[in-house]
Amino acid sequence: DTGGLLQKFELSVEPHRFMLAALEAFDSGLAVLNEVQSLERLVVPHLAKLQTESQFISAFDMKEPWVSSARQQLEELIVASLPQPAQYLGLLQQYETLLNRDPATYVQALVEFRHPPLNDVEVQEAIRQEQAAEENMLRVFPEMISVGMFQLSCK
Repeated sequence: DTGGLLQKFELSVEPHRFMLAALEAFDSGLAVLNEVQSLERLVVPHLAKLQTESQFISAFDMKEPWVSSARQQLEELIVASLPQPAQYLGLLQQYETLLNRDPATYVQALVEFRHPPLNDVEVQEAIRQEQAAEENMLRVFPEMISVGMFQLSCK
C-alpha cells in the first residue's frame, strides 16, 4: 500500500549531486597526494638534505595547467553523461499508470461501473490482460542496468 501516494520512477540521487561528489572526490584525492612526504626524506633523511633537486614524487599545485585540465575533462565527461539516466526514466514513464493501479479498485470498476456490466468471462480476460501487462513490465525492468556511466537499480 502506498498510502494514497502515487508512485513514480525517479533517481535516488540527483545527477548534479553525483557530479559535485565526483569533483569533490577528485579534489580530495589530489589534496591527499599533496600531503605525502617525499620519499627521499623518509628513506635517506641525511642524503635528502644534501640534494637540491627532488628525484622522487613531489607535491604539485592544484592550479597547474595539467591538473586543471584533468579536472575540467572529468567535469565535462560527467556533464555529458548526466542526461542519460533521465532519458532512461522517460522510457519507463509509460508504466506509471500500471504501477499505480490498485488491483481491487480496478476489478471493482470493471464489474460495477461498466455499461453494460462485464460478465465473468470478460472480467477474467481483463484481469489476464492486466497480469500480462505487469509481467511485461517486470521483464522490461532488469534488477540492475548500466546507463552510460551510471548503474541503476530498479527496485
